[in-house]
Parts: sequence; structure tokens; C-alpha cells
Amino acid sequence: MQDRTNYNNATQYENFLNRAFRHDGRITEAHLQEFLNLIEAENGNRHSFLKPHNKQVEEVKKRMKKAIEIFLKQPLGKSDKEKLKELLPVIDNAYSSDDFIRVVKYGIEFTQKLIS
Repeated sequence: MQDRTNYNNATQYENFLNRAFRHDGRITEAHLQEFLNLIEAENGNRHSFLKPHNKQVEEVKKRMKKAIEIFLKQPLGKSDKEKLKELLPVIDNAYSSDDFIRVVKYGIEFTQKLIS
């Protein structure tokens, strides 16, 4: 059951980033595996080929912040842009997959109108 939840969360992460990244072709696409790797590190499953947890957190933060920046460049109302800007400090303070997935779920819902 937990594996399914982790996979679903990773898929939402990937979808959120892909929504942003399709507006900027210079950025490589997101992969759900990077989020699953973060979850593995949180669960204490260390693999020699994976970066340490803190480095993975920083990479996820960087990619999520870049996605928000791309969305902010899209034609949105002022209040919508303000709501998106409010996510940046939340991302800065995130340190776990649970923290990130809360932002992702909000971002997926919020950006739905951008892909409609």
C-alpha cells in the first residue's frame, strides 16, 4: 500500500514539473524516479549510486522553484501570481517528501487552468 502511495506521489511530482517545463524547452523533463529516490533515502535505504538525502532535497527544491518561476512568467492574474509566490518559502522550508507533496498537490490543482 505504501509503495502505491509513494508511486502516486512521485507521479504527481513529475506531472507538476512537466506542466511547467513544457513552457520552457531548455529544461530537461522531470522523472518520477528522483522523487522515489528521495523517499528511499528518507526510509534509510542507502544505495551507493544515490546522492545523500540532503543533496536530493536540494535538487528537488531547485526543480520545484524553477517550475514556480516558469508558471509566474505565464499570463496569470495578479492574485494568482501572489498565490504561486507564496509557495516559494514553503519549498525553501521543505525537508521531506511529505513537505514537497503538499506543495505539488496544491500546484497541480492551481495550474490545472493553465493546461485547459
